[in-house]
Amino acid sequence: MTTAENIKMSAPCKKAAKDAGLNPNDKRLVTGLLSVHPRQFGFLRQDTGGKDLFVPPPALCGALDGDYVLYFNDEDKPAILLVIERRRKLCAGVFERKGRVCADDPKLPSPLHIINGRMRPKRGDKVLVSLAEAPYKLLKNFGPADSPGVEEQAALAVAEIEDKFPKAVIAEANKLKQPGSKDFKERLDLRDQVAIVTIDPVSSRDFDDAISVRRTSSGFDLGVHIADVSAFVKPGSPLDKEAQRRCQSVYLTSRVIPMLPEKLSADLCSLREGRERLTKSVLFSFDNKGRQRSVEVCRSVIRPFKRLTYGRASEVMEGSSGEHPSVTETLRNMCELATLLRSRRKNAFSLHRPEVEFVYDAGGQMVGVKEAVTDVAHGVVEEFMLAANQAVGNFLYEAKKETLWRHHPGPASLDDFCAFTKRLGLPYLPEHSLARYMDKIAHRPEARLVMQEFLWALPPAEYTTERSSHFGLAMARYLHFTSPIRRYADLVVHRAVDEVLGLRRKGPRFDLPRLGEVLSARERTVNSAESRLRRQKILHFLDKRDRGPHEGIITQVVREGLKVELTRLLVWGILPFAILPGGEWISDEMSVQNDEHLYRLGDKIHVRVEGVDSRSGRIHFIL
Repeated sequence: MTTAENIKMSAPCKKAAKDAGLNPNDKRLVTGLLSVHPRQFGFLRQDTGGKDLFVPPPALCGALDGDYVLYFNDEDKPAILLVIERRRKLCAGVFERKGRVCADDPKLPSPLHIINGRMRPKRGDKVLVSLAEAPYKLLKNFGPADSPGVEEQAALAVAEIEDKFPKAVIAEANKLKQPGSKDFKERLDLRDQVAIVTIDPVSSRDFDDAISVRRTSSGFDLGVHIADVSAFVKPGSPLDKEAQRRCQSVYLTSRVIPMLPEKLSADLCSLREGRERLTKSVLFSFDNKGRQRSVEVCRSVIRPFKRLTYGRASEVMEGSSGEHPSVTETLRNMCELATLLRSRRKNAFSLHRPEVEFVYDAGGQMVGVKEAVTDVAHGVVEEFMLAANQAVGNFLYEAKKETLWRHHPGPASLDDFCAFTKRLGLPYLPEHSLARYMDKIAHRPEARLVMQEFLWALPPAEYTTERSSHFGLAMARYLHFTSPIRRYADLVVHRAVDEVLGLRRKGPRFDLPRLGEVLSARERTVNSAESRLRRQKILHFLDKRDRGPHEGIITQVVREGLKVELTRLLVWGILPFAILPGGEWISDEMSVQNDEHLYRLGDKIHVRVEGVDSRSGRIHFIL
């Protein structure tokens, strides 16, 4: 019996079916995850697979977006009979009047009917609401919705991201001491290697990784040295439990909420210049063509010689002078080796979305937004991190050690993607290499559209105990090892490495399959919160400080008009048909035209911001 059938035959589902006058074995009863559209109809992703089922508005019966439900899929009287699990616990919104809140998320019904309790919020206040059961309860009042910092507070509260650490966790962290000679025993001593460097963003304080590259007569020796967080965070300790609960650090537009207290994340574990630090090292030997000859994984101690920013490292890699000769040599060796390694990953392609950077003045006020530039050093460091992650994956695989793998499944079908590229005039044929296709169209104006369409076809990456592959990187036995200061999954991998190396640590054993599910779900929650806050910042900037004109790209033809993504700011809005010049418009899914004008997907267009709907996050454009 499948899991879905087991759930359907559970006591609550049987009771719900009988209460509706149905036989629990009725084939029209299905379980699955509900996704609700802002216009309050939904789609059900069935546990048993197959096409998503349409759920009309009356059939929602109080179920919310994200609910796991029992659905009666009947032509005449469809209905959600039971919310088996409410996976969204909280939401934020603006208080309208007693008993009514306008939810921030347009997928939720509006207004939400609430119980105020003892709180007395004012009209226009941003509030936190519990969605556990209707009528919903008011939990917290953040104050006026337009006050500085309120939007961030609300988004973090909904995602259950806490800024402060519990007292017991801080107390444990404060007891930890700087590593000394006794901690260096049974570790490979690499402190005298003057060529070990760290390369990070300007504002970073948590330096997870350091790199050394030495040219040899027959190739290269590469060292990837990763902070040994497992030497400080013991399984089952208050520090460990809090790190596991947080799952990862959270990167906001102007600050970081770390997974570990600052004593560890910015000091004891951070690979700071000139400080002796405990690490795990992955030591490679490559020949002159970038072919791996050998690799060793070991516990080590290092003393980073130089801390560099990505910008400065890129300058030196591209010929700038002014650094210590050993640093300059290391950086240029790094660049040469990374180029060789990248050329050998023939079937891999970049799945990175473009990103933006926020510009702040001396007083901390945001004064601009710009597209982030990926420089040479970013690509070089990433190449070495990928190599280390896969090497540790092979190390644990060969040792038959259970751990958490980073699985990225490929698309279930490329039919829609192939059809889209054909309509765009850039046909992709399934028998061809995706990596070569993406490289071939990279400089075309439609490239961003093609990548966006492809990303929609991809399931999200996840953590799993099943040895699997990473589709985007074209790597087998891939896992996350290189960021244990900011990701709990990496800490789990470090502990597995310890055990294979013969180091036994006391503490509880974890249910790794369940932990993988929790970390994957938490990652999605955190990424969603980070993304929402970035978009809100950009929308506020556009609304208050820069209405344009802005260059954009037409990415979709929708019912209301043209969906346009701003090239520099990477946010989208709608340009209504009514705004477009000329007479009557004829549209299909790829273009809009009349007797005078033609607009096609991928075309560049200049627009101005007419207004911003803060609730839906939608921008309204004009020409």
